[in-house]
Amino acid sequence: MYTAGMHDSWTHARILEAVRKLVRESNSLFEDMAKKVKDYPDLGTMLRDILFCGKGIPFNLGTELVSIGAMFCFLKDDDGQVAISNRIFEIWFYNLFIAQDAIDSKTYKSRECRKFILRIIHWLKQWCDILDNSEAPRNSKAAEPMNLLASL
Repeated sequence: MYTAGMHDSWTHARILEAVRKLVRESNSLFEDMAKKVKDYPDLGTMLRDILFCGKGIPFNLGTELVSIGAMFCFLKDDDGQVAISNRIFEIWFYNLFIAQDAIDSKTYKSRECRKFILRIIHWLKQWCDILDNSEAPRNSKAAEPMNLLASL
């Protein structure tokens, strides 16, 4: 009979570690998600606007992009507004778009810009960790990435 030890417990930190590993690995779901975003560039633009700009879009399945996003289970209705369907997809889309921008950007090749982008990525990950941690107070650390972007 197997008895779970302390190292096997489902702590908040262990769950976050599992999510980080999951979103970094290659699997057929994430490959299909990348293909759908490539096949529907307007959907990718809408996802970027939701994630990076906080754009509010009313949830209406009569709208083509909302309907397509919901059909692929990328989007959900969150009190009448379009939202990414779950935190794992949200993190994965963040990572995808940041990586795409870094690859596509000519300025990413410059050392200064690369350091700046890496700082933003680091702060976004910290921000997501703070939001994921139900015990963490909603303090000024969560606002650091937005303050940085606002200063540009």
